[in-house]
Amino acid sequence: MKIVTKIKSNKKKIIMKKYGMATVVAGLISFGAAAQSNNVISANNYLKNGELEKALEKIEMAKEHEKTSDKGKTWLYRGQIMMSIAKSEEENYQMLVEDPLFEASKSFKKAIEIGDRRVDEREVKQLYQVAGIEMFKSALDHYNASEFPQASTNFERSAEIKEYFEIIDTSAYFNAGLAAEYGGDTARALTFYKKVAEWGYLEGELYGNMAQLLLQQGKDEEAMTVLAEGRRLYPTDQNIIATLINIYLKEGKSEEALEMINEALKADDENAQLLFAKGTLLDELGKPEESMKVYKKAVAVDPDNYESYYNLGAIFVNQASDIQSKMNELDFKQQDKYEKLKKERNELFKKALEPLEKAHKLNEEDITTVQTLAQIYGQLEMREKYKAMSEKLSTLRGK
Repeated sequence: MKIVTKIKSNKKKIIMKKYGMATVVAGLISFGAAAQSNNVISANNYLKNGELEKALEKIEMAKEHEKTSDKGKTWLYRGQIMMSIAKSEEENYQMLVEDPLFEASKSFKKAIEIGDRRVDEREVKQLYQVAGIEMFKSALDHYNASEFPQASTNFERSAEIKEYFEIIDTSAYFNAGLAAEYGGDTARALTFYKKVAEWGYLEGELYGNMAQLLLQQGKDEEAMTVLAEGRRLYPTDQNIIATLINIYLKEGKSEEALEMINEALKADDENAQLLFAKGTLLDELGKPEESMKVYKKAVAVDPDNYESYYNLGAIFVNQASDIQSKMNELDFKQQDKYEKLKKERNELFKKALEPLEKAHKLNEEDITTVQTLAQIYGQLEMREKYKAMSEKLSTLRGK
């Protein structure tokens, strides 16, 4: 008979617990979330210790994870880390991020938009405003370094931050346009100029600037439209008037140019350049007597105005040349008339001498003035002066 031996044991049976797969996965997710929260905390701790590279590594991991990417603290700390990198003078930190100041501003804005109750909204808004101030400073640095594209971008970003707080910074937007203009991006410049013009910034001056840019692009009709609007809003603005004068002169529209010059002189009747331009136009329009009066006023206002002295003398010379043409048409039997005309011609040459000699004194290297004086001295039989001026003419031509 087979003996069956039963061995009794006091050892308690271990009861195995059974967990469902869902419970295990939930635990793993919980662990992952905790790890990401630790990344946010670690990033802040590294920031406090000045270990910016490690702080950046941790916060970038946290911002990408779904459990911490929508947390206000993630973006608050990221903004602070980026600001610290932007302000760091250590080259190894400066190389960590391409544009840390921009990244900081974006992070603060996102922290505000998330609206996490565990984050002090007032603090984040202050930091966002500080980022805007730093952005403006950065724009100035780029501008002074002639890095105009980046300057324009940062001026715009600075203005956008102000606008977030319902503050219109027209100067920042204007600077964005100015930097774009200097950087050769006229389309971008015009965008900002038009924007601030709508807010009345710089009044008429800006319309003149916009017109100049359009003219550079060959968009003359658009330029005239801008100037017409500028004139409607600011009828006495000198910048607009000056731009219109130049356009009319370029197009040979003397009457229109003269009208604009007269408008400009109402505000500045002792502007020697405007007077010179008016004198030139009057002469072109066949009004030499009026032209001479204006030239005389121009040199009275500005005794160093070479151009007005020369043109004043040139009027007399041209009148003398007309008489000379009449003299050339006479035959030998009309000697009395010839002598009479010669006397009239010489009187005009004598009147031309004073302004031309003053012009020469102001600009001794101008060949045209020297040549004209030599001709007059010859006609008036002023032999010594003729000889000296002829020698000077030869010297200048030999240079």
